[in-house]
Amino acid sequence: MQIKRRSISIIAIVCAIYAVLNPFDFTAAQVILSTALIGGISLWTTVAIDKTITSIALLFIFIVVGKNSPTEIIGFLWSDTALLIMTTSLLSAGITRTGLVEKLVSKILEKTGYKLNVLLALPYILGIILIFLIPQAFARSVILARFFYNILSNDEKYAKVKQALLFNVFWTISITYMFFSNGDIVLNQSAISFGGQMAMAELAFENWASLMFVPTLILCIITFILTKLIFRKDFAGFDEDMIVFSKQEEEMRGSKIGASAILMLAVIGLWMTVGIHGISEWLVAFVAVIIMYGMKILKKEDLKEVNPRFIVFLTAAFSIGKVMGANGISEAIFDYLQALIPPGDSQFFLLALALVIMVLHVLIGSAVATLSIVLPLFIPLGLQSGYSAGVIVLLSYIVVNIHFILPHHHANMMIGVGKGYYNDKIMLKYGIVMTPVTFLVLALLYIPWWNFIG
Repeated sequence: MQIKRRSISIIAIVCAIYAVLNPFDFTAAQVILSTALIGGISLWTTVAIDKTITSIALLFIFIVVGKNSPTEIIGFLWSDTALLIMTTSLLSAGITRTGLVEKLVSKILEKTGYKLNVLLALPYILGIILIFLIPQAFARSVILARFFYNILSNDEKYAKVKQALLFNVFWTISITYMFFSNGDIVLNQSAISFGGQMAMAELAFENWASLMFVPTLILCIITFILTKLIFRKDFAGFDEDMIVFSKQEEEMRGSKIGASAILMLAVIGLWMTVGIHGISEWLVAFVAVIIMYGMKILKKEDLKEVNPRFIVFLTAAFSIGKVMGANGISEAIFDYLQALIPPGDSQFFLLALALVIMVLHVLIGSAVATLSIVLPLFIPLGLQSGYSAGVIVLLSYIVVNIHFILPHHHANMMIGVGKGYYNDKIMLKYGIVMTPVTFLVLALLYIPWWNFIG
């Protein structure tokens, strides 16, 4: 385990200065909790020590010092969201093993041809379709990217084109999961959960779709054009000779594709009719996973797809809002923010919130951690200013999802960097453009649409 002593020293000094100054005039318990939160977020961001250790330390301090009960603080561990993340991780692994997605993509490309525009547009289309087949966005990105990686030539003259096309896969998955509340079981469900009971009621599947589908469809067109413009020099080197399809054909696993397709149709049907039968989505996924093990699609080693370290991190992140609220920290910061942000009747109120969220996201890094902090603070501020909890949740969610500078700002995009499909310079190049574009799409697409549909 790598320990960054210099980063830890700086963080410790900053925390000590904050605790001594006590700028919000907190009680001793509030100072300890808020200092721990500042230190924890800083350690998450810098990865000065292992994130799991930081998360466990935060949970321990919250339990010992805070007013919340231990079961309330660690309750995420047995929540529907956590169980859904774990079961669908295994479900996605099973779909990967069958080769169902690869078979689908190969058939489409055989009919459309291997043109640049097709290769750029196809991940958008599949990104929407696969939401209902593979619930976890990470898995969708990895499956599609692996397929594209295999069919694209490794010839050095195509290296930049290949990087740009693989970046496009991860980016389009990140855009398309904004269409529906179930688009990403991690980020989307975290945003709704952090919003509390009001947001959960306001952002049911059909409500989320009505608020997000149309502007996100336009955003897809905008990002398609942006991708072609930003990488126009790289795409100049594209030709159809860089497609090497036979390599992928050898990997097709057709024997169990039919059975897995029927199983997934049943899962999708049960998920879409949950309001009728009342069976939790995670339980449906769990039964499907058991069947996949019975069919020997899944193997014992696939259990590693359930990442306990990630669950511990999410448990800590989900506890932040509860601790801040129960211990009066949110209320104190809320009063301070009221003086900084324009009044609710200002046309710049939502954009001012977006700017603050963007800055915090750049500093914190993790989208989930950022949402866990800003939503408990900004939802009361938004409600007081006449905005619904759902609108504040979606505004915050859009900012942390479509704006990034470096890989650690976007978990899904970071996977592509980690696998060597593209480098962080590509993310920086695109992220700089997305900084002004984020405000433009909020001001000209999403906010006007929300106002239009009421």
